[in-house]
Amino acid sequence: MLASQPCATATSADPHDRHLLALSHFALRNSGYRLLSLIECESINGVIVLSGVVGSFYFKQVAQEAVLRVFRNLELAGRVDNQINVRAR
Repeated sequence: MLASQPCATATSADPHDRHLLALSHFALRNSGYRLLSLIECESINGVIVLSGVVGSFYFKQVAQEAVLRVFRNLELAGRVDNQINVRAR
């Protein structure tokens, strides 16, 4: 039910990628679900890649929407590639 490391990987020196990654990290940590703060994410050419393991499709969708909501609210261009795996207990 937990990802291995928190959202923190910037694979690009691009300031836009680093900004998107920081916002994604913020969104997941402040989603109201502690387990989402453990989701891994990378920022690659404007795309946030989410990975890790959650216990339901609901949490997979909540993680994606948390990140997209921040982008929409700030009117930022950003895309999410949700590669989170779902494993039921």
